[in-house]
Amino acid sequence: MTDLEKFTELYNSLGIEFNVVHEGEFNIKVVYLRPNLEKESKLDGIVGCYSTITFDKNGKFVIQGFWDD
Repeated sequence: MTDLEKFTELYNSLGIEFNVVHEGEFNIKVVYLRPNLEKESKLDGIVGCYSTITFDKNGKFVIQGFWDD
C-alpha cells in the first residue's frame, strides 16, 4: 500500500473531506477543503488557509505545505 493510499484511507475513515489533484506527471497533491462555516467540518484553522500534501508519481510522501490565500 502506498503512502497516498494510506493517507486517503485514514482521512476517509475519519470523515475528513479532501480533494486529490493531479498536477504534472510527478506530483499528486491532496488539497484540503477549506472549512465551510455552513457545514460541519473536522478541520479547524483560519478561514482561507489550506494544506497540500505532495506525493511522487509512485504514491510516496514527499512534503506537506501550509498556505494562506
